[in-house]
Amino acid sequence: MKNLPFILVLLFVVACQKNKTETIQENSNDIKELSQKIQNQQATDHYIKGVTLFNQNDFDNAKTFFKKSLEIEKNTITLNKLGSIALVEKNNKEALSYFNQGIKQDFNYWPNHINKSRVFISQSHYSSAHNTLKNMLSKCKSNYWKANAHLFLAHIYLDGVLDCKNANASAQKASLLKNDPKLKNHYRIMLSKMNEYCNQIE
Repeated sequence: MKNLPFILVLLFVVACQKNKTETIQENSNDIKELSQKIQNQQATDHYIKGVTLFNQNDFDNAKTFFKKSLEIEKNTITLNKLGSIALVEKNNKEALSYFNQGIKQDFNYWPNHINKSRVFISQSHYSSAHNTLKNMLSKCKSNYWKANAHLFLAHIYLDGVLDCKNANASAQKASLLKNDPKLKNHYRIMLSKMNEYCNQIE
């Protein structure tokens, strides 16, 4: 069995106020079925500046603006962004802290759960990643975000403890993403892995 931790770097750009973020919202699939918003205008402005820098991979300056936003309004959206930067920087303890804070504040902001599982996957803690996603799925009603969770579960079943039956089941439930602009390549990689790994033991 191959044990290859699979890390997806997802950029969760969340709309805050329509008049300020129309260009961010346009063609952005990863804000689907998320209703959370940052309410304070100044916090929103700092957040948008942070997103711009985040998308330019200027993480140090992005953190500065996200933290300014968070000081004005503690929000699950901003906590997720700070956690995402910590994850990219391989500061797993800090990343988990941000994602857990975000989940505690608003359980229904699904990117925090997905990203929390990514922390565990990066450490090859597949059982914890599995439990995180299953906990999310127990409450999530969004087909899009359930598909995201199942995409990661399929990788866990392939890279952690090889379980072709459950990998196949999760792959089918993640099929909504096969044409997703941001995730279709990750979906194809997962199918390729499943074909390689599972055919080897048949």
